Amino acid sequence: MSTAKFRVMGQLDGAGGAKVGTVEIDRVTGVLTVRPFRSHTVYEVPLNDVATWVCRQHQFAIVREEKKLAKKGGV
Repeated sequence: MSTAKFRVMGQLDGAGGAKVGTVEIDRVTGVLTVRPFRSHTVYEVPLNDVATWVCRQHQFAIVREEKKLAKKGGV
């Protein structure tokens, strides 16, 4: 009960294109694990790094949108 498991689809390796995989979140250790379907490769990252990345991506998107509006003469 300490892990949450999800089936996902996305570009999960360097082969290109969308691929099915599994995402597991270990609530005790705070680790997110991604394993592409039929692959022995396992990617692990701490959840705090994931949260930081998501927030930065969102902030970068806001800045890009503001720059685009400024070019058009909006802001």
